[in-house]
Amino acid sequence: MDVSSDAGGIVEVNDTALSSYPAISTFESNSYVYLEAIPASGYRFENWSGDLPGTDNPTTIMMDCSKKITASFSRTMNTLTMRVDGNGSTTPAAGNNSYEEGTVISITATPESGWRFNGWTGDVAEPDIAITTVTIDSDKTVTANFSRTLNTLTMRVDGNGSTTPAAGNNSYEEGTVISITATPESGWRFNGWMGDVAEPDIAITTVTIDSNKAVTASFSRVIFTWWLTGGIAGGVAIIGVVFWLAIRNRAS
Repeated sequence: MDVSSDAGGIVEVNDTALSSYPAISTFESNSYVYLEAIPASGYRFENWSGDLPGTDNPTTIMMDCSKKITASFSRTMNTLTMRVDGNGSTTPAAGNNSYEEGTVISITATPESGWRFNGWTGDVAEPDIAITTVTIDSDKTVTANFSRTLNTLTMRVDGNGSTTPAAGNNSYEEGTVISITATPESGWRFNGWMGDVAEPDIAITTVTIDSNKAVTASFSRVIFTWWLTGGIAGGVAIIGVVFWLAIRNRAS
C-alpha cells in the first residue's frame, strides 16, 4: 500500500501513524487495513483519493491488490460576524465573513458624521481602538458601537439675570437644536445674546449644536432719572422715555 498525505495532517494505518510520505507498507492478500486521517490544528479532512475515493474517516480497505491512497486536508474555515450598533460602518463589512482558522484579521470602525466610536464588543485585541485585530481561532462575533457626538453648550451671564439652560457647561448630541431663554432680575433688562444664536436680540431663541458653543446673555440695569424744576414740579425718565408730571402749590 502506497499512502500519501498533504501538509494538513497525517494518516494512521492500523493505529500506527505514518512518519513520512509517501509511505509504502506490505499486507497479507485480502486482509483489511484500518485507515484514519488526522488533521493538524487549523485543518480539516477533505477526502480520500486514488484507490479509496470518498470522505469516510476512519475507514477500511481490503488489500485484494496493491493500493495507492492519498489523504487530502484543507484549512478550517471559520466565520467572523461583523455587526454595527449605531450609525457607522466596519471593515470587513457588517455580515458574515469566512476566513481560514489561525489567521489574524484587521478590523476598522468608521463613524458617520455626527457620531463617534464607542468601542468594540467581542473578542478583539484592543476593544477601545477603532483599528484593531481579531484572531480567527473559532467562529467570532464582533460589534462596533457608535453613539452621537456630544458637544458642549457653555451658558454665561453678563449682569443680573438667569438663563435656561442654566449658566455653566451643558452637553448635547451633535445636530440637535436647543431652545435658550434669558430672564432678567427685577430692575434689570435683557440686552441681547453674544454668540452663535438664531436671533441675538430676542430673549427666547435657539442654538444649533453643530460644534462646541459658548453663549452669553447680557443684562443691564434699568435707569431712573429725576428732574426737579422749581417748587414741586418734577419729571421722570425711564429707559430713555420721559414722562412729565407738573404739580403746583395753590394758595389756600
